[in-house]
Amino acid sequence: MNLELAFVLALLCACVAAFVAGRPRMDAVATCAFVILIISGIVKPEEAFAAFSDSSVIIIALMFAISSGLARTGVSAAVGDWILRRSGKSEAALIAMLMCSVALLGSVMSTTGVVAIFIPVTLSICSRRGIPPSKLMMPLAFAGIISGMTTLVATSPNLIANGALIKEGYEGFGFFEVTPIGLTALAAGIAYMLVVRRFLPDGEPENRARGARRRLSDFVRAYRLESREKIFEVPADSPLAGMKISEFGRRGGPSFGIICIERKIRRERALIEPAPDTEIAAGDLLLCDLRDPRASEIPAEFLLRELPLSGGYFSERSAEIGMAEIAILPESSLIGQTLMEAKFRNAFGLNAIGLRRNSAAVGDNMLSHRLRVGDILLVFGKWESIRRLKSQNRDFIILNLPEESEIAATSPGRAGGAILSLLVMVALMATGAVENVVAAAICCLMMVSFKCLSMDEAYKSVYWPALILIICMMPFAAALENTGGVELAAGAVLDALGGYGETAVTAGLFALAMLTVMFIANTVTAILFAPIAIAAAQTMGADPHGLEMAVAVASSTAFMTPLSSPVNMLVMNPGGYKFKDFFKFGAPFSIIVMIISLFWI
Repeated sequence: MNLELAFVLALLCACVAAFVAGRPRMDAVATCAFVILIISGIVKPEEAFAAFSDSSVIIIALMFAISSGLARTGVSAAVGDWILRRSGKSEAALIAMLMCSVALLGSVMSTTGVVAIFIPVTLSICSRRGIPPSKLMMPLAFAGIISGMTTLVATSPNLIANGALIKEGYEGFGFFEVTPIGLTALAAGIAYMLVVRRFLPDGEPENRARGARRRLSDFVRAYRLESREKIFEVPADSPLAGMKISEFGRRGGPSFGIICIERKIRRERALIEPAPDTEIAAGDLLLCDLRDPRASEIPAEFLLRELPLSGGYFSERSAEIGMAEIAILPESSLIGQTLMEAKFRNAFGLNAIGLRRNSAAVGDNMLSHRLRVGDILLVFGKWESIRRLKSQNRDFIILNLPEESEIAATSPGRAGGAILSLLVMVALMATGAVENVVAAAICCLMMVSFKCLSMDEAYKSVYWPALILIICMMPFAAALENTGGVELAAGAVLDALGGYGETAVTAGLFALAMLTVMFIANTVTAILFAPIAIAAAQTMGADPHGLEMAVAVASSTAFMTPLSSPVNMLVMNPGGYKFKDFFKFGAPFSIIVMIISLFWI
């Protein structure tokens, strides 16, 4: 080992130690290493800065924007709805369906792209089910990585290994030759996640951990809504069935406010904003505000069945309806009026369901209180109505929006354009008509053209720390190649295992490539090891297909560190993971994948 190689390995170990410790931040550590490699002369400036133009880096940036477009148009929430309906209330079924969906789509298009598409879907599911994102982001990443083992075109290491065979005059891999490994690994991955899911961290995304924003369930607790808001089912024999809301309101008596109606239309359940001429139907679910203690008499009178209500009810419907806290301004025309006198619901299309005064939530008879300067109202309704409040800056200002507002559809009428853009990208990637990076760029430009998102929104959607980390760690591949590090290790494997036959060498190359991909991108790992596999097979007089298959799959066995694959980097912040979490859960599964692969090879 020469001094330059020893220096590179020492620097790499220092970076890994800092990543595991979590201090300083990972992108800062990577940037320091980037500069050190250039100053040392081991990596030339042009080699280092070439990472900024690497197609994989550009694809990741574009996928952040595409992911944002799918969330803003409601496509992600719709996919989440479908998965939620099919999985029922079972978290195990949810994990299985999510992983199968990701692996299926990832078999024909960019793994990074698939995971980027499913991140907002998964966040939407987590918000509705009240599940910490850390419980689903790791299964999402594992499924994305496994999808690269399902077909020849699923990931670049497969194509690199295939190209190495053809270049040397051998027959390439068949399109489905790697599929048995991928399907077996997927089944094992689902079973593995179902076993370890209870041990996954309860982490939160970085912005959430800093306490920047509350969730809908937090509002429910803060305003004590669970004790006052009730949900009732209208049976067929109820006198309320067929009655208009205005007719019910003219009865007088205690206040029994209907703030939302959930109705089954065909096979779907739709949320209906109540109006005076809205007719209540049998089977409707009525979300009601029992503002008056005497209102408890009404359910029995109208034969209504009370159903359990929790903050999860609001979270599960967060794609359509939400809440916001608004503060009354000094010049507001609402001051001195009650909510009934101000006709708040008619004026703004929202229900005021909570009032906070002097930092304390007002309980009963909220409607009888005359509004004062500084009062904080909790309003409930459709997101479009909440967004329209921004123009009402004379009476109040929006004080707080829940975390779910970030994944609510802001351009629901543009879903068709987002889907068309996505289908074009998938078709271009699947057919190979253009490079993957070009396909992603076309998709992003189409979304902007269809007004699924603006250019400013596209820029803001990129998570820059993840990109900087990947870019600054990529020169390590050039450093190890320039100093002979990878070749030295591969030669050692051949010297140690060559006498034990082809299976031992295959296992050794697999293990070495699997360890290398912990710190170097899977594409680079495949590029470095593909010619070594050919040379080893020729030396032993063996068929190189088995060794190349081992290199391809091992390069995709990127479960152990965030640096292994862009997929891990994409889910790291939304899942609130630390560097060590990937090794803790990825290392055992990597060994499982290695055993499966060697069996099939």
